[in-house]
Amino acid sequence: MSQKRTFRGEFRLPPTRELTQILEYALAYAAQQSGVLLHEFFVISNHDHEVFTDPEARAPEFWQIFHALAARAINAHFDEGDSLWSTLPVNSQVLQSPSVVWDKLLYTLNQSVDAAITHYPGQWEGVTSWKLEYGVPKVVKRPAVFFDSRMPETIELMIHRPADVRPDLDDVELRAAVRAAAQHQAGDIRREIQSQGRGFIGME
Repeated sequence: MSQKRTFRGEFRLPPTRELTQILEYALAYAAQQSGVLLHEFFVISNHDHEVFTDPEARAPEFWQIFHALAARAINAHFDEGDSLWSTLPVNSQVLQSPSVVWDKLLYTLNQSVDAAITHYPGQWEGVTSWKLEYGVPKVVKRPAVFFDSRMPETIELMIHRPADVRPDLDDVELRAAVRAAAQHQAGDIRREIQSQGRGFIGME
């Protein structure tokens, strides 16, 4: 699992249509080039999360490609030259058991709920794996800004079933179980936020 924050935690990754396309294309390209198998991902306005398997031990290459492409394309989109990402290294951890993987899948999907933005994980309109099914690609067009014409005109963004997680379930059942558990966890998060007298700000 990995996380990278923006420079000084600034909201440099707003969930606009243009930035969503840039980030999805960069994420898919980085995964394709490095051989990383994505299980869940989420990009909120000031950081990203990915749960993945790294069968070829090339995670540093994945991070470098994704973050460099995203930074250069987003700076080109805004006509800026400032740092997009924090100078601190990627925060990464090895998930040692299927139960820990399960917990991090739900944690990743609930980023916008935990941040008191949306009431449910599926309401986030930016970059998230929530709507994806295992092995079914989402085709992402190459953004008009920055990306070289020699790069693929379209690329497939896909999530893969995490190994050893609920082997009693088939792919469809597991995906449904992950979503149901994330929804249940979102309810717990909502109640905790409301008990603190806080509200949800919504996508707008």
